[in-house]
Amino acid sequence: MRNYAVFLRQLHRNFRDLGPRDFARKLLQQLKQQFARKEFLFTLDCRQCSAQWAKVPADFTMAKYEQRENVPVEILDEIRTRISKPEMSREDAEFHLERTLAFFAQGGTLWVARLEGYSAGFLWSFRAQDDFQPHFPPFPIAPGEAVLISGYAFPQVRGKGTIPNLIRYTASELAKSGVTRLYVTCRVWNEASRRCILKGGFEPVGVFRAARVFSRWLVLWQNRNEAADLLYISPESSTQQTSSTSIQNK
Repeated sequence: MRNYAVFLRQLHRNFRDLGPRDFARKLLQQLKQQFARKEFLFTLDCRQCSAQWAKVPADFTMAKYEQRENVPVEILDEIRTRISKPEMSREDAEFHLERTLAFFAQGGTLWVARLEGYSAGFLWSFRAQDDFQPHFPPFPIAPGEAVLISGYAFPQVRGKGTIPNLIRYTASELAKSGVTRLYVTCRVWNEASRRCILKGGFEPVGVFRAARVFSRWLVLWQNRNEAADLLYISPESSTQQTSSTSIQNK
């Protein structure tokens, strides 16, 4: 119920601020984006990670947190402040922070980049043995693989290479722990995320749309990189319970 309460308050604010016509136009645009669900899939072979990736630029520091209680209070405060919108109440801001930190309970690992002593961005990683499926639903992954989700650079420091540097550092650290391959997705309209992912060393697999039909995920491919057929694990060879069907749309 709390999700609906926050959602309704956001709708009311947008309606008040935009007016009926612009509100309806924006709402239809967002609905179209949601139903289209057209996304890029990228992959990265961690075995090819350069030793240089582990070297952090002088003005950055990187940190890894596997448990919520280990995250310093000042970092939690900075994340809460930066993921909150100015019009949000303290209660709504706290709700969004708690929803983000709930990833810890699913086995997620939080990676934080700090620039000149302040939090500049973060992302999460999930391994095959973690509860990654809610964040990467159409595709199974194999043991020894992982997915990255929710990469976010704070507006005040965008353009300084925060996410690409954080991706490279995260990949190098995961490779040391035995992870062999990473996956990440982003919506096709999110050009900023696509650029960051490519700068971070990922290569594209293709563009897909996914829809859940009964107990199966139907995956429709478009502009798939045929040379990358082996860059993600096929559903038939996966140990995961979720099954999927892939269809090539040329």
